[in-house]
Amino acid sequence: MLRRCNYKRYIEDVHDVWTKHLFADLPFMQYDENFLATNNKPKFLTINVQDLICKELEKKD
Repeated sequence: MLRRCNYKRYIEDVHDVWTKHLFADLPFMQYDENFLATNNKPKFLTINVQDLICKELEKKD
């Protein structure tokens, strides 16, 4: 999705977020079986993309 939006640094920025998850205690996003964000018994985890979204929005302004 980032690449399709012409986000030039998506590889570097995704790598930075992944590193934060592994070494800087950035929590993963947790979702239940209905794909809703949850803090109880997650069905799956994803990387936290808030930083990527904020960078993309800043770039467009």
